[in-house]
Amino acid sequence: YPTLNQPLMFLLLICAGLASGIIFDLLNLVCNLVHEDRFSKIFFDFLSVLMAFSLLFIVNLLFNYGQFRVYVIIVFILSLFTERAISKFLWTKLVEKCYSKISKRRKARGEQRKAG
Repeated sequence: YPTLNQPLMFLLLICAGLASGIIFDLLNLVCNLVHEDRFSKIFFDFLSVLMAFSLLFIVNLLFNYGQFRVYVIIVFILSLFTERAISKFLWTKLVEKCYSKISKRRKARGEQRKAG
């Protein structure tokens, strides 16, 4: 049974790692919106780590019969780091584009006010 379940487990671990990365991103966004002080940063980091490991534990318990193997941890960590790298790249590009559009609009409005 466990041998036939490994491809499904591999796919589920990739999904769990990606979901954990999204959890990290969302809680980081909430932390930035609330107020970025030391306590809230530590609290939200702790909460995201707790949620990520509980997601890993639940997926492993339900689909891998609770057997932690080396590939379980490696696949989960690699997919988590992959999501973090991709989201960091995408967020950087998105913020850069939005900032450049906002700064262009501000500059154009400033020139209109000076001319008008």
